[in-house]
Amino acid sequence: MQSSQLNSLVVPPTGSQNPATLWKAANIPMRVVVNNLGPNMILLAHDVGTLMNSPVFANTFRLFPTKDVVIVLAPKQGLFAVAIGVGGEVSIAVSEALPVGIA
Repeated sequence: MQSSQLNSLVVPPTGSQNPATLWKAANIPMRVVVNNLGPNMILLAHDVGTLMNSPVFANTFRLFPTKDVVIVLAPKQGLFAVAIGVGGEVSIAVSEALPVGIA
């Protein structure tokens, strides 16, 4: 079983050519809990290109300030973010979505 991980990240504003990579799953499904710590809404997407296009709202999940969400990533799937405005920050907790080998 893979170890769980915690992290806090700064999220760039919309229009950035480098959205934040919150997590990229390897060969197993992963569960990612995302908590929005900043003052602005965070947009989440599985495709980095989605967050660089305008308007950004299509194919995204909106995470409002002080809210959190649990997202399950398929193997090899990524999770990326941009903020609506400056000061974007998230905390994440990542673990295997389907833990195996636990006695």
